[in-house]
Amino acid sequence: MFFFAILSSRGVQGGAGYYLLIDLVVGPDGAVAFYGETNKLPVNLDPRLGSVAARNGRFGDTTDQLTSKEGLDWRLRLAITEDYSDVFVNVYLPPGASVRAVGPSNWTILSDRKRLVVNFASSFKSADELDVRYALNGAAVRGYWSHALLAIAAAGCFAAVLGARRFWPRANARPSDLAADRGEVNALLPTLNERERMVLDAIVREGGRIPQSKLKYVCGLPKSTLSRVTNDLQRKGLIRKIPVGQTNELRLSEALMSSR
Repeated sequence: MFFFAILSSRGVQGGAGYYLLIDLVVGPDGAVAFYGETNKLPVNLDPRLGSVAARNGRFGDTTDQLTSKEGLDWRLRLAITEDYSDVFVNVYLPPGASVRAVGPSNWTILSDRKRLVVNFASSFKSADELDVRYALNGAAVRGYWSHALLAIAAAGCFAAVLGARRFWPRANARPSDLAADRGEVNALLPTLNERERMVLDAIVREGGRIPQSKLKYVCGLPKSTLSRVTNDLQRKGLIRKIPVGQTNELRLSEALMSSR
């Protein structure tokens, strides 16, 4: 991929320049469907995830090894086995779950429909481990089975069509009836400068939405330059910046989207 070539040409060493993005969808029985992407190859993940087959850095599967029950509560642990300068992890707890404790400290709790999402966004070292302790109630267990089945089915689909961009950044995002309108975007490109065209085209190629941290790898622009360009695009009404945890997600404006 384009941004892999950029990183290679810069001579990345250690954890600098490497990212890991992963969604963990947790079922009431402790089973976890996971989906992710990294530019550090070969992929080396927590051994409890099992043997992960990846293509172009993208991977997905299910496991029951990340969670354990401790009395009435549950605990999910994910070891970070490599050094990364940027790690974005979303832990989607079952509907109705309550959070007891979270570690390390760089986390945020978000809300997605009826479930809580524990979001981690920071740099991580190989000795770090994510630790989420949570509790379920009866309603969560009864109401989650349809979601759990869908998550497991989605994991199978992900493995079958690995590389389809629509599975990231939200592996379990609700299907949208909108898609980027290439005709509208192409009509605007001549009015933009080179960097604005590069950024807008990258967002379109990602399906109309992309984490800002990932965009800098795709475009190969310095953080300050990228921030200035995205601010200009937002001021022109072409994109929106949506806070997600400790970062932003860039989305095309609705004017540049059309029905599927």
